[in-house]
Amino acid sequence: MSSTNSASVLLLTVVLVNALGYGCFGCSFQYASINFEWLSASSVKFTIQSQWRRNFTGSPACLVPSASLAQQWGLWSALASAANGEVVDIVGIDSSQSSATTIVFNAGDGTTYPIRLQITEISLTENFVHGVSVIYHTYSSPASLPRNFPAMLSGCCWQATGDLASNSSVNGGGEFRSTVRINPQYLNSSVIVRSLPRQIVGPFLMKLRLPSSSASGVSARYYRLGQGYDERGGALLPAAAGFNGSDYLEGLLTVDGKQLVAAREYPMVVEVACNLPNPSFVPVAFTVIAYSDLLWRQKPSFVSAPVLTDASGVQSGLPVIQAFVGFEVVVALAASTTRGGARVSKIRSPSPPDGSYLANAVEQGLPGSHTRRVDWRWTPAPGQSGRHYVCLEAVDSGAFPPLSSGQHCLALDVRAVAPTPAFLSPIPAAVFSTPLAAPLAFQLVGEAANPYDELTIAASTPLAPGQLLTGGTNRTTSLRAGDSSVARVVATWSWRPGLTLGGYRASLCFTLRGRGGPADERCVVVAVERCRYRVAAGETFESVAKLFDANWLTVWALNVDHPSLDLAPPDSILVGKSYTTVAGETLSSIAQDMGSTVAKVPPSCPPAHRPLPSGLVWPPQPRAGAPSRPPPPYRSPTLLYLSLSPHAAPTTSCHSSSPHPPPPLSCRSPTLSCRSPTLSCRSPTLPMLLSHSPTRCLCLVFGPSSLGASRSHSPLLASHTPPPPVTHVHNSSPRHSSHPHPPHT
Repeated sequence: MSSTNSASVLLLTVVLVNALGYGCFGCSFQYASINFEWLSASSVKFTIQSQWRRNFTGSPACLVPSASLAQQWGLWSALASAANGEVVDIVGIDSSQSSATTIVFNAGDGTTYPIRLQITEISLTENFVHGVSVIYHTYSSPASLPRNFPAMLSGCCWQATGDLASNSSVNGGGEFRSTVRINPQYLNSSVIVRSLPRQIVGPFLMKLRLPSSSASGVSARYYRLGQGYDERGGALLPAAAGFNGSDYLEGLLTVDGKQLVAAREYPMVVEVACNLPNPSFVPVAFTVIAYSDLLWRQKPSFVSAPVLTDASGVQSGLPVIQAFVGFEVVVALAASTTRGGARVSKIRSPSPPDGSYLANAVEQGLPGSHTRRVDWRWTPAPGQSGRHYVCLEAVDSGAFPPLSSGQHCLALDVRAVAPTPAFLSPIPAAVFSTPLAAPLAFQLVGEAANPYDELTIAASTPLAPGQLLTGGTNRTTSLRAGDSSVARVVATWSWRPGLTLGGYRASLCFTLRGRGGPADERCVVVAVERCRYRVAAGETFESVAKLFDANWLTVWALNVDHPSLDLAPPDSILVGKSYTTVAGETLSSIAQDMGSTVAKVPPSCPPAHRPLPSGLVWPPQPRAGAPSRPPPPYRSPTLLYLSLSPHAAPTTSCHSSSPHPPPPLSCRSPTLSCRSPTLSCRSPTLPMLLSHSPTRCLCLVFGPSSLGASRSHSPLLASHTPPPPVTHVHNSSPRHSSHPHPPHT
């Protein structure tokens, strides 16, 4: 092998080789994997991954007289000094050829190409150069090509083991051949073999995985050993290797390490095809290295999920990771060694999917107890959906030989379209209700089956003043594979409704969206209870009554079920009763019924004489057939909060706000007080508080009535008989009746 040298150097090399009479010269081929892609009906792109010995260290078994002579000839000087990213020519020398460039690729129609290697990795301690060669070829008459015609990488020579002449019986450095069988009737891309160039086996029976799939994610479904000279050249495949049973469908090659000589290297050639009629076969030629029991126990191990080495020293299963086009996959890798004086020098992936890379390497510990961590990262591109593989190994820095962890692989199932995220909670149309002034909050939880998705939750309907949505984004950094099987996001909606928002009811909708693609929507109902107030710390009936311009006895009387005069969070108490409007009523007519007049209408309320939203006419008119109403019997200032519901029968809430407290007995009386079920908001004897509208009204304040009436039927107090609506009004207004005033007992 060499980079492009001057013509004089090449000529000198050929002369020297012929003079010495050696049949072939090189002995440096270690690995090749060839795949192809049809660019048109006649044009093909061939991609060749290959690995070669970097230089000689001694007297190899393929007839090179000495290392010093080989170095003087300069055949490997370019590789010995090359760096990553450089391009070098791979050459071989054969005494029967007039040219030194005898390592070539034949496209199958007689056209040959030299191998120009773009270097992707150089290892000084392991003595190899790895890289990729790309060849574009156009067939002049593709229709005339036979089915499964061969395209071939060939040359001299296979690498022999460790400069041992006795190894010629295992692999004497003969010619290598790596052949693609192409079926021009199917313009499909071939599979790509992702396994390692050099596979290690221990002194026992084990299976080597040869994962393969096409660039578009179609997995290989057929494997076989190299069938003849065109497939394997002069390599002698060990009898201890083969596909057992149905393993040929899964790419599981069984190797009996007990039958191999430790520290020796054995050539292996396998052909791989997709599960198609008359499939095209691609080759993978690689080296199997046998480890002794001692070296097997000293080799590095992967120690972090999802890539793990089990107690026997082999990979613990094949992890499968879900991935999605356009979303980065990050796999955290960690390998450790306890070999004396050694550290993990590298974690590598010689043939990864296009676009993937290793980054963020970190070392921990000291030689003899050392760990290396690194991230494998990949963002699948459009066209890369399907099943893909990546194979890795960890290598230590120990004395010759550096030890490998052996091959560890990942499978990635890439989906072209990310799944739509979905809300987990709250349930659709859930109702969240709260008293006045009480904090209200609920969580929105969304998930996506794509763990790498970036989720957001946002309000799709406007939020009312004071309503907040916090959170709603799931992450800002890349998620590592295995951290989670789903992406999850949580947002919190919160609100503290004011005192004037009793009866508020609104539908709120929220959108859960991933990074692109469709979104999910979830709607809930938020309501504020009418005439019910949540007590804060330190509040009393008196302080609460002041908030509503009422007296504390009236508020206390409304809460029959409250056991005492003491209040404490989280108590909630009534501050009014309900009133249902009737079609034809206006605010003014209601005020008249209650013995009041409209004194103040806030800007947010409709005019006092505007018909209520139940189909009333404007201006207000007497209801047809409605009986005349007697004037209210007492003067009493009244505060009204009106609820304008969007429904046909809007409701209101109310309570008395008279500044003249009724006697305790009557207020606590089940028949006469504000607690009495016989007294409704329709009663003209009780001043009322009506709650706000959820859509148009905050409050209406009604002033004192100028009307007066007689108090009557006071003797009924003693018998607790439910009085008619016009009786038993407690007010300090002057009496206009001959009936005696009931005693305050």
